[in-house]
Amino acid sequence: MNILHLTSARIPGGGERDLRELARAQGATVITPSTAAMAEFFGPMHGGSLRMGGILDVFSPIRLSKRLDTLDGDTLVHTWDVRAAAIALSARRLMRAPARVRVILSFPAETGETRRLKGLDRLVTDSLVHPGYPDYSLPRVTPEDGVFRIIRFGKITRRSRLQELIRALEPLLEFPGWRLEVCGTGKSRDVMPAVRLARGLGVDARIDWLGDDADVDERLARVSLAVFPGECVERDKVRAMYAGVPVITGLDIAELRRYIEDPALTERDGAGARARALRAYDFKKYCSALQALYRTLY
Repeated sequence: MNILHLTSARIPGGGERDLRELARAQGATVITPSTAAMAEFFGPMHGGSLRMGGILDVFSPIRLSKRLDTLDGDTLVHTWDVRAAAIALSARRLMRAPARVRVILSFPAETGETRRLKGLDRLVTDSLVHPGYPDYSLPRVTPEDGVFRIIRFGKITRRSRLQELIRALEPLLEFPGWRLEVCGTGKSRDVMPAVRLARGLGVDARIDWLGDDADVDERLARVSLAVFPGECVERDKVRAMYAGVPVITGLDIAELRRYIEDPALTERDGAGARARALRAYDFKKYCSALQALYRTLY
C-alpha cells in the first residue's frame, strides 16, 4: 500500500517539517527533488508492508490524479486540510482506477465543512487519534544579559490580537529588564497598526520585530515566557511547551505580571509544561496510532 500525505506549511499539524519527521519516525526515506514544487517521500515502513509518500503545497486535482495513476497498488491519501481533502476527492474521480484510492481527513471535529466532503472514506477526529507533534526543542540557554524575554510567534492576523497584547504591556513598562520578541509576519494591514501603536505607547523600545527570519527553536531555548494573546495553532503552543517555556494563552495581565515580578517561576512552570507536552502529544504514539488506522482501511 502507498500512503500519500497532502500537506502544507499552513496546515496545523501537517506542515512540511512535521511530515518529514513523520516519515523518519516510521522508517521512511526522504527524497526532495530540486524543483521543490512537489516533494516526494517514499520508503519502507515496518517490514515493507506500507509505503509512505508526500506531496507539498502546489497541487491541483488534474495534477494529483495523474500522480496517483502512476502508483502501483492501493493508495491511501491523508490530509489535515478540508480544501486539500476536496482536491483529493476530485482527483480520485478523474483517475483511471479510482477504486484503488482511499481519502481520509484529520480534523479536530466534524463540522459543516467536513460533512460537505462527499465520498470521504474516514474523518479522523481527535477522539480517534489524538494529535502528536515532533519535539524540535534545543537545550535551554541562560542569557548572559539577564533579560526576561517574552516571545510571540506564528502568523500575524487580525485574530492574533497583537495590538491588545501591546496595550497590555504598557503598564508593565515600570518593570525593567523585559523584552518582547515578535516572530512571524502577516499582511501589512495586520502588522503595521501594531507597530504604530507600540511606538505611540512607548512600548516599541522593548519590542524586537524579528519577522520570519528568526530561528524560533533557537529563540525558544533562550526566552522565559511564550504568549499567544489571540488565535494560534495548537502545534505552536506545544512547540513552546516542548522547549520548557511556560505558555500564556489569552490576555492574562495578572499572569504576565506574576512572571515578570518573579522570573524564577518560569523555570519551575516551564519544566511542568514540557512534562505535560511529552505526555499529551507523544509523537511515537501518534505515529503508531496512524499506522494502525491506515491498516483498517484495506
